[in-house]
Amino acid sequence: MRRGPAEHAATGRELIAMLGMTVLGRYQITQFMTESGMGRLYVARDKVNNRNVVIRFLPEKLSREPQFADMFRREMALLTRLRHPHAACVYEAVATTLYGPCVVSEHVEGRRLNDLLASERRFSPLQVGKWLGQIGSALQCAHGLGILHRDLTPVSIRIVSYRGPDEHAKVMDFGLAQPTLMTLLPLENSSGLMRRGLNTPEYMSPEQARGEEIDRRSDIYSLGIILYELLTGRRPFHGASPAEWIEAHINSPPYSFEQLRILDVPPAIEMVVQRCLYKYVAERPHNADELVKAYEQALGEPIRVDEAALPAQPVSESSLVTLLKSQPYGTIIYPMEAWMMESIAVIKLQGFLNGVGGEILESVPGLVRVRLPRQPAPPPMPTKSGFFGSVGDLVKKGSGVFSKEPRSTFEPALKPVHMKLYMERKDPKQPNLLTMVLLLSLFDGNLIDDPDAQAFCEKMCVDICSYLMAKPVPRGAITGPIRDSRASI
Repeated sequence: MRRGPAEHAATGRELIAMLGMTVLGRYQITQFMTESGMGRLYVARDKVNNRNVVIRFLPEKLSREPQFADMFRREMALLTRLRHPHAACVYEAVATTLYGPCVVSEHVEGRRLNDLLASERRFSPLQVGKWLGQIGSALQCAHGLGILHRDLTPVSIRIVSYRGPDEHAKVMDFGLAQPTLMTLLPLENSSGLMRRGLNTPEYMSPEQARGEEIDRRSDIYSLGIILYELLTGRRPFHGASPAEWIEAHINSPPYSFEQLRILDVPPAIEMVVQRCLYKYVAERPHNADELVKAYEQALGEPIRVDEAALPAQPVSESSLVTLLKSQPYGTIIYPMEAWMMESIAVIKLQGFLNGVGGEILESVPGLVRVRLPRQPAPPPMPTKSGFFGSVGDLVKKGSGVFSKEPRSTFEPALKPVHMKLYMERKDPKQPNLLTMVLLLSLFDGNLIDDPDAQAFCEKMCVDICSYLMAKPVPRGAITGPIRDSRASI
């Protein structure tokens, strides 16, 4: 039964019923955390790796949106590749479960930075610098993978082992404010700001506030507001409503530390922080590493994280691995690799399709959807050489030229085949090595029992691989051993 807006929130009975359940065959839910417009959060026990995880169930209505599944896979694909000791890991993301789309991520014990601000009010430049070195290192890693946080606030940063020997910062919730997912949220689930990808007005950048495209320097702006707040105990602007905050970010200059009577922060450090808050992106630090270096120089103390000393992080399953393991029976799967940029692969694929009459239905980063027409088989070539041999074949086969049997003027159209080409750069150290997987579905057109259709699909895979000058690779080289009966090369 469809719920109305007033009934959208889960009932207490439903929340309790989830406790003890096992999700995705391995995560046993142990605790309800919170519920918001972005779904419900639970703590669960990973029975395979014997650790706690956080499971976020996104609003169930998302899974009913036709474009959601591919969109979700693409955006979660990047997040599962982010592995850094100062960023919370996303272990797994599944677009369809009994309880709605879900994201499984690292469970981080620690205090949220906003709670520490409420109790401590201000922190020394050295303490802020230590946290900045770790947060900046995580952002630099994420930005290098093409991941923006988009909603960096003190709520999304946790301090683990505060004031202990192993104290360190963790950045949480990377990618949950992706605008492509936000546009699919039902109106009763999100504010107008959230639907534009602008989650927290107090920390958004001017370009976010204007609804423009953003890059890594938008995260730098948000981090600058956090640094300002940690050093002064207050934010650089004032607003009584989201509209006033937006106006302040776009037009108002931040208060100077002197105006706030903050006299124990060196002017050089204030200059670094104020530079993060410039209205024009070109005037801000170019990236997180540049910001950390500038703060370190102003502080006169080392704060940068030694990347070489960071512990090795476990590599997560890539989106292609998850994709290959979840394909239904009747899908022809053809993995391959090529040394080329993704944009070049798409251009070359278009050239191939022009030759066979195919059509690109959708082309977005990481995915191309194609419709491939199937033509009836041409008549067999003559078996004898010369003119009379050709004539004899025509007469014998009743072509209608010399035969009394009329030539058929109608040949039934064959159902087209729908193909998806997924592309991913699995190794950041080899950015031009593109892993590609062709998926051709026989199930979509009820072609699963048609041997001609299967032969056509297999030939298309080989021809496309050759045209792209790619190298076919065994499916197991991408996924590892899989015990199932699905098609493979």
